[in-house]
Amino acid sequence: MPAKQRTNRVTTEPEHVKRTKFQADLAPADDRAMRVLKEELQVPSNSDLLSDALALFRWAVSERKQGRRI
Repeated sequence: MPAKQRTNRVTTEPEHVKRTKFQADLAPADDRAMRVLKEELQVPSNSDLLSDALALFRWAVSERKQGRRI
């Protein structure tokens, strides 16, 4: 019997967690701005862009709570 191969998969969340869907109606100018940002930052999906933006916002809130200026 052949040995099982291990995969070096890196995940940020457990496999059993169901991801929540998010939908937003954007004004045409905001839609264009989002598409431009995705292209400039080479982010492959709206989901990835939102996740990155949320992480950045969390960092900014944390910095402000610690009395730091951004």
